[in-house]
Amino acid sequence: MNLPGFLQNRWVLLALSILFALMTAAIILFSLEDIRAGFSLGHLIRQLDSRGEQGDYGAEYQQDLLDASQFARRPREWSRLIRLAWDLPEPERWTLIMDLSEPAVQMMPRDSRWRIIGGYAALRRGENERAAALLSGVRPAGELTQLLLVVSAVEPSNRSRSLEGLDQLSRSGEPLETVATIFQALRDDSVSALMAGWEATGVEAFLLNAALSAAARGDGDTLRQLLPELRATTSYPRSQATIAGWVGDDDWLFSVFQQLPPREAVSPPMLHLQAESLVRTGRVDAALELYREIQRVAPGYSHLPFLNEAVFLFRAGDAGAEDAALAGLESHPGNPDLLHTLAVLRLGRGDLDSARELLEPLRDDDTGLHRSWLLARILGYHSGSGSIASLERLESDLWRYVNRFPDADPVVGFLARLLAVRRDIPGLDEIRRRYGPHTSTWTRTAHLLEADRLQRPDMMEALLEGPETWADRYNRALFALRFLPETLARQEIAGLRRWLERSVETAPGQKTNREVLVLMLEAELYRFYGDRRDVLERVDRAIELAPAAEALYSYRAVVDGQR
Repeated sequence: MNLPGFLQNRWVLLALSILFALMTAAIILFSLEDIRAGFSLGHLIRQLDSRGEQGDYGAEYQQDLLDASQFARRPREWSRLIRLAWDLPEPERWTLIMDLSEPAVQMMPRDSRWRIIGGYAALRRGENERAAALLSGVRPAGELTQLLLVVSAVEPSNRSRSLEGLDQLSRSGEPLETVATIFQALRDDSVSALMAGWEATGVEAFLLNAALSAAARGDGDTLRQLLPELRATTSYPRSQATIAGWVGDDDWLFSVFQQLPPREAVSPPMLHLQAESLVRTGRVDAALELYREIQRVAPGYSHLPFLNEAVFLFRAGDAGAEDAALAGLESHPGNPDLLHTLAVLRLGRGDLDSARELLEPLRDDDTGLHRSWLLARILGYHSGSGSIASLERLESDLWRYVNRFPDADPVVGFLARLLAVRRDIPGLDEIRRRYGPHTSTWTRTAHLLEADRLQRPDMMEALLEGPETWADRYNRALFALRFLPETLARQEIAGLRRWLERSVETAPGQKTNREVLVLMLEAELYRFYGDRRDVLERVDRAIELAPAAEALYSYRAVVDGQR
């Protein structure tokens, strides 16, 4: 036997025995500690349940919860404590949940639920920095965590700081796609960015802002695609009312009004929307009452109630139109829309000097007020000699203006009309080169003249698709009479008459002129396809309406000579 080896093995066995004994003692001690903690936790929970049954959630209940947290070891025990804290009234509920979640995070750092619970409680307490500290440790950050991080970074009263906070979050190095989407939606008012924000969060404000952005851009197609979702929203009835008014959905509009608080429903913006709805349904008198109510209670709200009253009174032939425009200028001095309208009214009764004086501040090219600039220039031409030289100067001014403001549609349209009257073929060619047919009625006319010169009925029909204005409807009927079979010609002319009869947007004198034109279209239709007596009946009615129009007598003489 080798003695040194024997002695060595004996010492090894002794060391192992001692180590085993120590481990056993540690396990026993740990088990005993765990048993004591479980016993203490169970006792405190039963005590909490008893207090809860009695509705006693005071200071002792809250202290028992904190004491119980010292004995919690397992996730289910922490979950039980969180549920007990939930029974507390606010704000104590959020304070206790926050205080409980932090030791739970320390004990179970890899379990992200405690950070999320604590972060949410901190946000409910308004402690955004504490929430951000808890939530920033969640890996990976899911959609809920990212939404809570966004809330922690946002300061509703400080947009710039909110955007800075979101920018920092999006640059944190973590793949926070939801944060990036929301950040983009908050700084970009495009429809696509706002819709992405809505899809990422379900927050109705993004959807409503997307709709309002589409409305502001005149993108009616996109707005109408959003209508089913918009009608289901409930958070922002005032925005809903604005959108319903914009699309002309009166049933939806009035259902939204019923959701508004009484004071909000009679606020100037809502009264204005109701007035516009009444106009759409043909109840102009009721709309005028609302416009006047807005003027009375909030004259500074907007110039539009004054302007709309003036326009509708003018269309009705009411001399009070000028008074409405003047009252608007008292509350909104220098408003260009009211100045322009008043100038048109003065011009209508032959007071050129007054109209010119009103428009003088709007003559400058720099104003960018296209309609007013154009009217001022036309009045300036009429105040001169009316010679060819002054007409050429007017045309030169028009070209200079459209070169500077290519989107000045009223000026472009008038220039096209002037060029057509003067048979300026090179000028009309330039208009066609620069502008499509739908820029204005007279740019379309320029294209129609070219199609007529080329004897291209197919081109003319394409140009007249989708008629909307009086000129569109009239040109389409004239085209049908000239090129299409009798059945289609009758259909288009009958449609033009129905359009004119339903029209409420023309002044009395203008409607009479249009009635004469429709009568002459009908006369031509009957001359081609009907009875001579029908032709004479239409011509005689036209002469009654416009006895000073010499061309009508000449036409009648031609018809008489065809016996």
